[in-house]
Amino acid sequence: MAEDDSPQATTQTKPSDAFGMLGNDLRTDVLRTLADEEPCSFATLSGQSNADTSAGFAYHLRQLDGQFVRQRDDERYELTTAGREAVRTMKAGTVTERVEHEPIALDEQCPRCREERLQLAVTDSVAAVACAGCGAGVLELPVPPGGYRSRRSASIPDAVDGYHRHRIRSFADGVCPDCGSASTGTVKRVESDERGSDGVDNEWPPGEVQLSLECDACGAGLTCPVTASVLDHPAVVSFYRDHGAEVRERPLWNVGPEWRERLVSTDPWCVLVSTRLDDELLELYLSGDGQVRSHRRRPVDDENVDADVTTVEDAETTTPEEGESPADETGVGEASDDAVA
Repeated sequence: MAEDDSPQATTQTKPSDAFGMLGNDLRTDVLRTLADEEPCSFATLSGQSNADTSAGFAYHLRQLDGQFVRQRDDERYELTTAGREAVRTMKAGTVTERVEHEPIALDEQCPRCREERLQLAVTDSVAAVACAGCGAGVLELPVPPGGYRSRRSASIPDAVDGYHRHRIRSFADGVCPDCGSASTGTVKRVESDERGSDGVDNEWPPGEVQLSLECDACGAGLTCPVTASVLDHPAVVSFYRDHGAEVRERPLWNVGPEWRERLVSTDPWCVLVSTRLDDELLELYLSGDGQVRSHRRRPVDDENVDADVTTVEDAETTTPEEGESPADETGVGEASDDAVA
């Protein structure tokens, strides 16, 4: 959208003023009541409040009117969009609760030591996946408190995985899942001190690059392996289904040992993400903004190639050479601090 075509806010309220309007339990109770029963008359709202007098209640209601509630033509009250968002925030517990949970055993193998000793523990509402065997930290995933509160322990891992798959997909599509503004993707090289290796296993190479996804407006974002952003790509989904598998059944903390990433070029940026099932390869070429620019399927032993790919443009116009063998590429399922954070 051109800058001069951008829709402009018709009314703006200072954040301090907006939060100040909610600085009273009676007012937040009004919002909760309307969320459950709207529209409501003044008498209904006043009767369900703890106000000493109707005049006192009317004062508090006026503080909300226009920003969080509005009066309809029939003189009953209902929530505004901001009011609904405020209620959702309260119910989610995002700014009012912190969740702690003992480690939950996971079924998947550790991508580092291959032992089935992965655990998911929650501290300050952040789900951390780590291996109780080798001690490797695999990833950390913040989830609103409501995401834990409404579930039994056994269903928390699936909820955490699904929540962040949705966020990655939305960010990668250019839409912030938190505020709806435009988001930007940037492929970045992982510095050696960011890779999280503690020297336990030198044959465990973390990812060479990561994809940083960030909202241009509110600043929400995440960092993940480049592979995590293509798991829902139509070419990937169909490739797995053709081989009798469902890639969406793989959790983010272990997408499978068949995935590889290779940094092809930095000027311009070009990243090759590939996966192998049976005797077939799927190769996807991504540009510096994390977008898939080209992809193809080919037999693993196919040596009938035209040229090696050194840029995204090459990937779009030529048949790429296989290049490095899978053993020389980075195993995505084997990354630790590369995973979503």
